[in-house]
Amino acid sequence: MSIAPLFMLCIFWHHKISPYTGPHQTVIEACRKADWIDASKGMICKGLDKRIIADVEVAFPNLGFHDTLLRHAKSFGGSPLVGGIKVTLEIVKW
Repeated sequence: MSIAPLFMLCIFWHHKISPYTGPHQTVIEACRKADWIDASKGMICKGLDKRIIADVEVAFPNLGFHDTLLRHAKSFGGSPLVGGIKVTLEIVKW
């Protein structure tokens, strides 16, 4: 089996709010939870210990990624808050 369909599913579902059920559930859920942890800067833990999240953040620093997202959100909606809400509503899957 080609791994491409799995990657495509991970990308498609990584902004899903509720748990994913379906093919490759374990891997897609791991990606989905990791994205919510990253997007919230660790405020949403998805069951992981905050020390583990901190260790991952040290190993893989975001190097301004979140600042870039806020800059783009501002250009999309006039302010980081309004743009962030607009973008979130566009990308979130229920």
